Amino acid sequence: MMEKWNKAFEAMSTKATAMGIVGVMAIAEKDANGKISMQLVEHGKEFDSWGNFYSIACSKLMEMVRTGQPSGTMLPLAGEFENFGGGTLNGNYYVTFSGAEGDQDLEVAEVGMNILLNN
Repeated sequence: MMEKWNKAFEAMSTKATAMGIVGVMAIAEKDANGKISMQLVEHGKEFDSWGNFYSIACSKLMEMVRTGQPSGTMLPLAGEFENFGGGTLNGNYYVTFSGAEGDQDLEVAEVGMNILLNN
């Protein structure tokens, strides 16, 4: 699992660098028993005066786990951030980036998801 995740984070980092964006990358996986494994990795900035990118990335992941929909598409529960797109899911994988505009976050997340699904 970790080798595949590391490859996904590396590809996401390369994409984010090429796009000139910084923030936090995150991957989660839910096993057959419903247990969630999650890892967050800083890519240049963990927070600024606007917000904490670790907490936003976690919120995006948990919203996707809860709803089964991409982040930012469903009404948030208390503690989730409203209208924060940039997360994608497929099967038991959930991937997001936090630190740029939602469409840019999603572009980076999709690179990571592609690695997880095809390696």
